[in-house]
Amino acid sequence: MIQQSMISLQVDDYTHFKIDVPNSNSLPLLNQRYHFFMGGVPAETPMVSGAAPTKAPFIGCLRDVLIEKEIVDFNSVIYHTGVEMNTCSVETAESGTFGLGSDVTTVSSGQDYSGPEMTTESMTEIEEAEPDWIIEPSRTPSETFGQCRLPVVPAQDPDVSVASGLRFGNKRETYLEFKKKLRLKKRSDFGVEFKTSEADGIIFYIADEKNSDFIALFVKNGKLVYGFNCGSGPVYIESPQPINDDRWHFAEFSRQAKKGKLYVDGTLMNEASAFGPANNIEVVETFHLGGLPQETLDLPVVQRNLKNVMTGFVGCLKEMRQRSQAIGKWTKNHRSGVGPCSDKVEPGYFFGPDGGWILASRRYLVGLDFDITLQIKPRNISGVLLAIQGRRDYLILQMVDGTMTFTVDNGRGPITAIFKPEAEFQFCDGNWHEIHAVKAKNVVTLSVDDVFAQPGIGVPGVSSTDTNHGLFIGGHPRPDRLTGKQSTSDYSGCIKNIVIEGIELDVKPNMLKGDILSHVCPTI
Repeated sequence: MIQQSMISLQVDDYTHFKIDVPNSNSLPLLNQRYHFFMGGVPAETPMVSGAAPTKAPFIGCLRDVLIEKEIVDFNSVIYHTGVEMNTCSVETAESGTFGLGSDVTTVSSGQDYSGPEMTTESMTEIEEAEPDWIIEPSRTPSETFGQCRLPVVPAQDPDVSVASGLRFGNKRETYLEFKKKLRLKKRSDFGVEFKTSEADGIIFYIADEKNSDFIALFVKNGKLVYGFNCGSGPVYIESPQPINDDRWHFAEFSRQAKKGKLYVDGTLMNEASAFGPANNIEVVETFHLGGLPQETLDLPVVQRNLKNVMTGFVGCLKEMRQRSQAIGKWTKNHRSGVGPCSDKVEPGYFFGPDGGWILASRRYLVGLDFDITLQIKPRNISGVLLAIQGRRDYLILQMVDGTMTFTVDNGRGPITAIFKPEAEFQFCDGNWHEIHAVKAKNVVTLSVDDVFAQPGIGVPGVSSTDTNHGLFIGGHPRPDRLTGKQSTSDYSGCIKNIVIEGIELDVKPNMLKGDILSHVCPTI
């Protein structure tokens, strides 16, 4: 018995041992959830030094175990190995060895024991994990451009390790694909650590060939949802509170026959049972983390299973476990879109040196007035920030050798406002800069960090910019066709908080093209 001031042990209701606890803060927090082992501790589970005089497992029989006045049902435990259920041999011991048959392992006094030997059957439940669940950065960091503060290619984070996890959602259709035979027929117990700030996203999905039987974990409207179907109809368990606060959370979603439970950070969110007589789940070997192939997402049955969550997970995941065993290495990192989860990032969109763009609108009419605000953190001093190219009329915002230039042509020649900072490399000083460009009929204005440039004034009476073409942010697919382009290189750096005509741009994955990281901007 553990109390705040005392730990006591009673044997056969007669012998009583107890010790006082002078400092209750030294005890484990009993309001949290822990893994509980009986009879031994798995070899891969670390033990606090001095917690026990030996790591040798218990050899013998156990029954009538009560925890917090509740009897333990051994038939419903999450995982066991080397244990015979519902039987207890009582043969006599000879030569210091307990008579439990020829398979008994003899352990001498004081000898460390690495845990029970895994049988062939238990090893097929899940393959051994790779030692490193980590992805090395695909690029070699570059030097800085001139006197810019940050390198054109972000530096590698020295603090990234296996424990950091992996980042999903930086590019379109990012997911990890696994091909492993998981034994989930009668029961399953998965655990995964995650963090996200997005409202929706697929974390885990496994199903049979027809997607009738399935197990899924996903985020919908900011809440965590666990769903499964044994064949008689789906059941869903949802966290009552949002979990998209960009903090690490641990989710454990388990199933015993048709009864499922969802825990978040050790707290039971809810439990529910599926309807109908079916108790078993049959699945194929292929399953996914962080998203699904597009051809799978296009299936109506999958959309129903995921309650119409159609987007991949945006955030970080740490190695997933099934019955406390790591699921190991994936077979496919789609488009190499999953990478290390560095903490040295901030919100925004990173444009790499190979060029990329955001297609904000396929057909945009500038007309009489136009207003855009965006924040930039460049890593070079030239590049297109905004471009709309019509047959003759156009609008373009660009950096040209360290100056900011906003040009509009209504059909009677370019109208330009130029902001020239005090230093050539001022914009790439490692800080965010707010750009505000406005076209009002035949007048254009430009400000940087609330400092205004001289406005440009065009021909009176010619006020409309007649375009019906794509509006591109951060670059353009055909820069050679941009009439007013003066920059000699692609923009490299970050852009965020894009507001067009007073409405913040909602960037969807299909709007991103080229060398872009979405949702994150490296800070190193």
